[in-house]
Amino acid sequence: MENKNNMNPWKNVSIFIAGVIVGILLNNINIFPTINPNIATADLKKVQGESTAKVAIIEHSDYQCPFCKKFFDESYSQLKKDYIDTGKVALAFVDYPLPSHPQAQAAAEAANCVAEQNKFWEMHNLLFKNQDDWSLQDNHLATFRTYAEELKINLTQYDDCMKSNKYRNAIKKDYEAATQKGVTGTPTFFINGKMIVGAIDYNTLKQEIEKALAEAN
Repeated sequence: MENKNNMNPWKNVSIFIAGVIVGILLNNINIFPTINPNIATADLKKVQGESTAKVAIIEHSDYQCPFCKKFFDESYSQLKKDYIDTGKVALAFVDYPLPSHPQAQAAAEAANCVAEQNKFWEMHNLLFKNQDDWSLQDNHLATFRTYAEELKINLTQYDDCMKSNKYRNAIKKDYEAATQKGVTGTPTFFINGKMIVGAIDYNTLKQEIEKALAEAN
């Protein structure tokens, strides 16, 4: 008489796998990390850090805004070093070009066109570092193209993107959505949903991040 176990050699394997799955469920072990819900709708090309980080910061910003540049100059690098590069924080950049800044819309469009070629954060950095060079200048579009060339991207693709105003409506929708959330100026941050307005100093930002990390654990 033939042994039933030999008739189904995968039976024991199936039972073992089922047992592992049940054990995972019973012990509430998450083997599939999920994206932080605070950045679930963000453009991932404009998210820096791990999307599964326990703390997500949404930054509503304007490239021509002097207070946004102040945050970039005084806090961004330290934030990146201490929290983004260590996997604790994900930073999502959302365009909020203010009507009072005439070159802000074009700067946002240029950054989005460069983002198509995976160089968004490099362009972001150049725009803020060199804000004084292009802000209120009539040749700002040529300056943006110089930055794109410096980043060694496909300039034909970039030029086509800029000429078509491809991202104008998307930027407008982001602006309107942010306004509905209560954003009225730049920079405005949401740290795991908590709104903080203005170019806060790094120590204050660090305190808020640590609070959010503690609450997330």
